[in-house]
Amino acid sequence: MRGRLAAVLAAVLAMSIAAAGCGVPVDREPRPLSAGEIPRSLPSFAEAPAETGEEGAAAASVYFVRDGRLVRVSRELAPTATLEEVLAAVSRGPTASERAEGIRSALTGDVNFAGLASGVPLLDVTDAVVDVELDQRIVALAQLVYTLTAVAGIDGVSFVHSGRPVEVPTGDGTLKRGPVRRADYAAVAPEG
Repeated sequence: MRGRLAAVLAAVLAMSIAAAGCGVPVDREPRPLSAGEIPRSLPSFAEAPAETGEEGAAAASVYFVRDGRLVRVSRELAPTATLEEVLAAVSRGPTASERAEGIRSALTGDVNFAGLASGVPLLDVTDAVVDVELDQRIVALAQLVYTLTAVAGIDGVSFVHSGRPVEVPTGDGTLKRGPVRRADYAAVAPEG
């Protein structure tokens, strides 16, 4: 009987030790998480590299134009940047050093974030964006679509003008109403 009791106690002790090893560790103070520790369900920059720049900043992909095609550049934004902040980054245009490399913005007017409809960003474009030459308009719209779809969970963008849905030209010049995606602008996609 004594041997059986010792065996039961040893089994209970072993299970207790094993169970204690399965717990989640508790940190005494906040600490930065590596990319692998962040749950996939949280929104983040889809194309952002794991490393960060300045304290609390992450690289976000923003698209501009060089030689009629989109080109990706990085901007330091907070990892929790909103779609409005991402839109502001592309609206600010290229830096002086990027302009010296021949990078420009095709945006000619204001673009405002008008909200989300079923998870799709709505961008309100002004006459200055709508009333430009077709080739310029296509590249400007592609800049916006590529930049916003670089954010995790965003795969399309819809456009409104004065609050009303509008058809926009895709890369081949056809008009499309509703969400447009990167594939719609393959003709001006970044090389590589």
